[in-house]
Amino acid sequence: MITKEYIFGGIVQGMGFRPTALRLATELGITGTVCNTGGRVTLTATGEGAALTAFAKRLCRAFSIYQYEVNELPFQPFPGFTITHSRGARGLPFLPPDLATCPDCQRELLDPKNRRYRHPFITCIHCGPRYTVMEALPYDRERTVMGRFPLCPDCRAEYTTPADRRCHAQTIACPHCGPQLTMDIETAAQLLRQGEVVAVKGIGGYHLCASATNPPAVAKIRQIKHRGQKPFAVLFRNIEEVRQYCRVSQAEEKLLLSAARPIVLLESKRPLPTEITCGSDRVGAFLPCNPLQILLLEAISPLVATSANISGAPMCTDDTAVQQFSVPVLGHDRPILTPIDDSVLQVTEGNPAFMRRARGYVPLAVELPFAAKQTTLCLGGDLKATFGYHAGRYVFLSQPFGDLEHPDCLAAYQENIERFAALHGFTAEKVVADLHPGYTARRFYPPDMQVQHHIAHAAAVLAEHQLTEPALCFALDGTGYGTDGQIWGSEIFDFDGERFTHLGHLPPFTCSPGDSVATDAQLCLSCYLGTQPLVNRAKDAGVPLLQNSSMEGLATYYRMVWLARRIQTAPHEKSQQYCREYLDSIRTAPAGDVYQEAARLFLSGVAAYRLASAKGQMQMERGLPYWNDELALLPEMRPTARRNFHANLITCLISVYSKFRDQEALVRTADGYLAMLDAYFSAQFEGGRHEHRIEKMAIPCCTAGETAK
Repeated sequence: MITKEYIFGGIVQGMGFRPTALRLATELGITGTVCNTGGRVTLTATGEGAALTAFAKRLCRAFSIYQYEVNELPFQPFPGFTITHSRGARGLPFLPPDLATCPDCQRELLDPKNRRYRHPFITCIHCGPRYTVMEALPYDRERTVMGRFPLCPDCRAEYTTPADRRCHAQTIACPHCGPQLTMDIETAAQLLRQGEVVAVKGIGGYHLCASATNPPAVAKIRQIKHRGQKPFAVLFRNIEEVRQYCRVSQAEEKLLLSAARPIVLLESKRPLPTEITCGSDRVGAFLPCNPLQILLLEAISPLVATSANISGAPMCTDDTAVQQFSVPVLGHDRPILTPIDDSVLQVTEGNPAFMRRARGYVPLAVELPFAAKQTTLCLGGDLKATFGYHAGRYVFLSQPFGDLEHPDCLAAYQENIERFAALHGFTAEKVVADLHPGYTARRFYPPDMQVQHHIAHAAAVLAEHQLTEPALCFALDGTGYGTDGQIWGSEIFDFDGERFTHLGHLPPFTCSPGDSVATDAQLCLSCYLGTQPLVNRAKDAGVPLLQNSSMEGLATYYRMVWLARRIQTAPHEKSQQYCREYLDSIRTAPAGDVYQEAARLFLSGVAAYRLASAKGQMQMERGLPYWNDELALLPEMRPTARRNFHANLITCLISVYSKFRDQEALVRTADGYLAMLDAYFSAQFEGGRHEHRIEKMAIPCCTAGETAK
């Protein structure tokens, strides 16, 4: 018999680690103690060597363990194995996110014979709120909002029974001792059937809900939120109902049913009202993530469920704030300590990609290929503002908080920086911020280091995929403050493993000052085309406009997207007109311009490769394929124009800059989407037929090594 100490780090609090250790120890004949220590778990165990080895391996398999220590101790006998009182300790904590209702709890919720039948707050060690109810570490009931709901005798018996799955489950309760609703669920369902909008309290805040089959009710939500033409997410009862309206791949189904229960963008199959989709052929679908939603969806489904806030303002989390909407409220008395919206993902090439990383994923850490020498507070831009702490080899990211120009968003942002730091035990030794001197967060957290906006995006992608080798980086996200004091967009960088070198960007154009042009695509297009009366009057009046604002060629981009959509959907004659405009927009681009080359590659290369083999009409001009009878082929572009526009544009830009990187590697970088096109043009570029004179400019920015400091 020997005694060892194990210190486990990872997602070990709020996940049932201690009761699992208790059950395993009993099974393996091990005695000792287990307790939460700060953000980690410490076990002192006595038993046979083989049993202790099996004990540690099974715990590592059962939980997300990032690291653990083993220390030999003098032999110490114990009368049994017990869970002892938590104590504070140093160490990097990994907090659990909020988890969707597990199958066992959902089965009990709908079982009339179960004592928690229709209890809207049913949880166990495998599910329920975590991050949004956590007040401090170590994670024990008295340090969560559930501490204000004393356990009844029956719940106390479950809490202290090792074999029960609610043993040391900190959020458990029942109808006798748990939180209470402010409205009966059936009453709320009846209001929804009658076309009312109802505010429903969830895990991270309130949702404004309406029947998805009632267009006037959905329109009412849009009016309440002051929301423009942006689609709403739809909450479905179960995966079978999702399949009635959407096409669902295996990867998408896995996301929908995961413990995070995110919104997943799916291809539409059965039409939903345009008041929901705004004409989009995609649906943001998600499934109930908590018992209250499960019970409501049993009564009426599907529902539009969108965050209860005025667009740009933070999500409402309490009954007082939600009264501003003047709608019925289905709330409860369990507090929410931090606002957190639903996560949004889509599946691309079989892999999940975040559109919004929030509930179900925050505050999980992202591992980096290098360690920080100092705990660093990292600040982003003003819109959809997030923050992060870089500690050790991990970055701990927050959820988005909206537009920091809104005072309530700024207040929530600042409060949660402090809460995040307190929960994790972080003290910022360094602050890193965007290069833009006017960003709001910089006024409150003066930066020790500044990073150019698009370089930060490129570095984030490299970090996400743990890439340290040289790479060609395309940052096409939007505008950002450049190192020359101008507004940049659609930037291309060469990363040599340590530093970023600026290679070029899409052409600049004159735009109106302020942020409106970045949020209003029509205004941006009008600025580019010179057709906006307001802009023209401003010019005539001598109002100064920003010069040399690249804006990522946004107007041309939107114009081509608009035309591509019309090409796909318009009747034959109208389609030809749109195609002529499409071709003219390419032909009139400035000679030698990067966008012109990309557009030529997109139109001539993509369409020709897909159609010329069948028609036999492709010729060569200046080393680029083109059609000798373009309009005869254009109607056949409809299926590809809309579907492939974005991927083609990216691939064309890669081709333009291919001489800076190995061609084969670039094809892989672009997911091999147009491998034939890329391979064809590689010979042309290597032969020197198309030289792109790009002045290299070294960017003074943080390197991977400097970021780690």
